[in-house]
Amino acid sequence: MNDSNKSHLHGIQLQQVVVTELSMKLSRPVEESSEFAIHIATGHSEYDRETREIQVSLSLTMHSESEGEEADPAMTGRVSLFGIFTVDERDFPVEQLPSWARSNAPALLYPYLREHVYGLSMRCGIRNVFLPLIVVPTFVAERVKCSGE
Repeated sequence: MNDSNKSHLHGIQLQQVVVTELSMKLSRPVEESSEFAIHIATGHSEYDRETREIQVSLSLTMHSESEGEEADPAMTGRVSLFGIFTVDERDFPVEQLPSWARSNAPALLYPYLREHVYGLSMRCGIRNVFLPLIVVPTFVAERVKCSGE
């Protein structure tokens, strides 16, 4: 394969996903028709020039919406994780890292969060917990004819 056919890697690559918390507490059975309140928070470390790494965290807290006069939710849960990303400073400008860590990195970690929430809820017997899909802006690459083609 010649160089023109190789895929070019992004200047930032996910190296590891570390789960720091998986918890779910049930105080009573959760109805199949239950709805869930969800809060997602993100954060990131400073960029470490020595290791060329930045860590980005994503955490979710959730609870079932109370029905009727029940004060306590039937279910509460929390999933927290973080990703370790390496940065190739030749391919990604370091000054743009904070913006990337606030917007792009959480979108990259979100599928891992979704899987852990789904798996944890299934193991607890709650079958209707699906985090919504998120909209990520897309672009369409246009083919440009180069000289020699």
